[in-house]
Amino acid sequence: MFKKKQTILTIIAAVVILITALILFTLSFRLACPSKLVERSGERSGREKSVERSVAIPQTTNQYQKLITPNLNIPLIYSGLNKVEDDDRYTQKIQAMIVPHHDLAYDITANAFYNLARLPEDPHPRDNKAPTLILIGPNHSDIGDCKAISSLSNWQTDFGILETDKEAIKKLKSDGQVCLDEKTFETEHSLAVLTPAIKKFFPNSKVIPIILNSKLNSTEINNLAINLADLNPDQNSILVASIDFSHYLTQAEANAKDVITHAAIKNWDYSFFNKFNSDYLDSPTSMSVLMRYAENVNARHSRVINHANSADYTHDSLLTTSYFSMIFSQN
Repeated sequence: MFKKKQTILTIIAAVVILITALILFTLSFRLACPSKLVERSGERSGREKSVERSVAIPQTTNQYQKLITPNLNIPLIYSGLNKVEDDDRYTQKIQAMIVPHHDLAYDITANAFYNLARLPEDPHPRDNKAPTLILIGPNHSDIGDCKAISSLSNWQTDFGILETDKEAIKKLKSDGQVCLDEKTFETEHSLAVLTPAIKKFFPNSKVIPIILNSKLNSTEINNLAINLADLNPDQNSILVASIDFSHYLTQAEANAKDVITHAAIKNWDYSFFNKFNSDYLDSPTSMSVLMRYAENVNARHSRVINHANSADYTHDSLLTTSYFSMIFSQN
């Protein structure tokens, strides 16, 4: 009887040792081989509905927080990136640009960054130094700690890590122009959607990401534009506004609204943007900051590169979104 009990205890001890060893092995394996932060849609579990495209990575381990951009479509991103072609209209000294953030129209976004990056005949400092890209776009939910939110986190893309310009962001924070709110960047896609194209076509550039609340007043808009222009004394930065235009209208209605919106931009008529809603564009504040910035860097020459509607992609002309890509350059 005693031997039988001893045998049972020996077996139990052996099982405990084995389980402990397996747990320790699993933990050590996970530490040595962390899971990928970005996955292609074909590599993901069928239980997960969304596809993460970009992940922000804080700089210190004690602040580590994985910031995942949800509901982004990798196939559309790669489809757009594969449709770039040379456009000779990108020949001037461009200081600002508008691109869509709707990934359905990612070919427009990709072409804008591709052609902005291929200006060998443009004899200005960008030939010798990768430009800093100032990214502004809507805070669609108007959530967060302040009206203009930035992040120090880098972005992981399929083409490598896109770094933020931390010195510039900290200066904007110290000047009271932005606050840092990493959590809000978890759910906002307006800038994250741009990161694959930026890293692919501007591999050495850094970014200054800022998402804007719809309630910025004219004084706050002017001050932010001035401070952003002050970051660019050598004109080696480019401001990129991530804006989608008319929302939820028929294609005919959207086209009519887009004519009005383009006229307001062309005529630098700020009064229109104070009254515009999503029938015209999803971020009047981003548009106003871009225009004030362009004025401050003497880039008042605007040009429409592309104008399109979601119906061009889906053939659904009842509930649509419209898109512009535009460049702003010095005369």
